[in-house]
Amino acid sequence: MKSENNLKLTKAVIARAAGLSGYYELKENPHSSVNSQQSSELNFLTGDCRLPTIDCFKQTASSERAELKAIDLQRRITGEQVRYARGAYWPTLSIEGVYSRKDENPSSAFLNKESIYGGLKLNFPFFEGGLRKAEVGEAEAKKRQAELVYEDAIKTINIEVENAYLDMITQKGILKSLQDRVAFAADNYNSIFKQYQFGLAHSIDVIDANTLLITSERQFVDANYNYQLSVLRLKRVTGTLLKAVTSHRSSVIGQNREEK
Repeated sequence: MKSENNLKLTKAVIARAAGLSGYYELKENPHSSVNSQQSSELNFLTGDCRLPTIDCFKQTASSERAELKAIDLQRRITGEQVRYARGAYWPTLSIEGVYSRKDENPSSAFLNKESIYGGLKLNFPFFEGGLRKAEVGEAEAKKRQAELVYEDAIKTINIEVENAYLDMITQKGILKSLQDRVAFAADNYNSIFKQYQFGLAHSIDVIDANTLLITSERQFVDANYNYQLSVLRLKRVTGTLLKAVTSHRSSVIGQNREEK
């Protein structure tokens, strides 16, 4: 009863997160397997890379992480501010022109009805008390600060990617080991059950083999859950999680339309 209540609560949480209403059932896709799912996940994560290496994941994170893009934009802005501050050293040239027209009734003999004149103005600061030099120094300091922040963000993201990648490799190895254990436990149960049918084994042996099989299957399910969680964590640190969710949602919508 406790397990059934936990299942109902979990389904309610999934319905709230997915925006579902009413009764629904969760079914396993019979056409998917663990190995094909792993390969598809890795192919999506690596993108154009041929091999799912740690350097490929770091490269993907450098181009997809939103906060890294924001820091890079801030770094480029500070570089433009340095150019703007240095441009204050150059003299400024301004051009001005005036056109005026005047009508009088009655008009006088000295009336100038139209007049046009223009001028050029060149401004050059001979002495500003070191203000512009200080402004350029401040802009260069902000640029160096932005570059250091960008480099630190890249190092931090690389550490996160490496940690998530190693955790995924670990969970993948555990999943493969438990998959072999489930196959061994299934063969062991079948052989002992056949021996029991012919009177060559006791019922206790069958119960032990069944317990070993159930335990192996439960551990395999837990390992598969941990592996999927590690894949999601790797997607998050590489900045491809939202893209994966959007792509999956589009494929599901297209599949539903085809079925209808």
